[in-house]
Amino acid sequence: MKIIIDAMGGDFAPEAPVRGALLAREKYGTDIILTGRTADILRELEKAGCKEVPQGIEIANAEEVVEICDDPATAFKQKKDSSLTVGLNLLRDGQADGFISAGSTGALLAAATLLVGNLGAIPQTNLKRMMGYSSIAQAGFILPLFIGTVDGQLAPNAPFYLAVYLVMTFGAFFALAMIRIQRGSEEISAFRGLGKTNPRLALAVTIMFASLAGMPLTAGFFAKMISFVHVINTGLYLDWMLPVMIVCAASGFYYYFKVIRSMYWDKPAENAEPVQVPAISGVMLAAFSIFIVLGGLMPLFLNPIR
Repeated sequence: MKIIIDAMGGDFAPEAPVRGALLAREKYGTDIILTGRTADILRELEKAGCKEVPQGIEIANAEEVVEICDDPATAFKQKKDSSLTVGLNLLRDGQADGFISAGSTGALLAAATLLVGNLGAIPQTNLKRMMGYSSIAQAGFILPLFIGTVDGQLAPNAPFYLAVYLVMTFGAFFALAMIRIQRGSEEISAFRGLGKTNPRLALAVTIMFASLAGMPLTAGFFAKMISFVHVINTGLYLDWMLPVMIVCAASGFYYYFKVIRSMYWDKPAENAEPVQVPAISGVMLAAFSIFIVLGGLMPLFLNPIR
């Protein structure tokens, strides 16, 4: 089998594609054609300890690179000597069995996930459905943490974000389950007046959703902040990825705060009785709330964002 690899595609090209090609050749014996600037590819091969092009690996020179800012409709016509175009032409001519280009797929996936999640959550009145779209949006903030990682590395701050998201989501669904069972609805309107009938439960729910929105001094704020900081530190896709993240983070305040507004600004339904909070649920919500508050304060002293 022979595979064409776009050596100029990806967050850390040509280093990552070249090293990946060497690994594929070593482990699986795959024949490889690397497309890209010959000088850059040879430099990376030399860094990897190869004094000459290894057997089974070829280089197809391509002096141009299709950038993320290029218009896809015209990039192939305007940049006929790009690594992407040369690779596709080689594949068309039957010189290989497949073509791989990392490009900016991870960043595009993150942006698409952010947009789909937030646009889907904004019009929802059913809290369960809103939380479903919210999970997609939150994944959109986790994915940028993997931009620039190589060799299967786990993004260093991803576990922190995942832990915070797990606690926030558990707390939100604990509250939703109690409301659904006792008020017979999953609508956001079922939370109306909760600040008057159940002030302690309303406070816990406020902490959960404020953190999900990324309110300062909550763990959710720092979880999203590390995603922003990572994108800024890598310096990749700043011209479009960062604005998408900012807009989507701001839109989250709108739909998350619909729940908080309903609890404190809307009047309780007539004859509405306080929601009975089982002891175990109360303990869990209190623990989640403390975790979120401490998670929002401790980074001020520990400075974990790098």
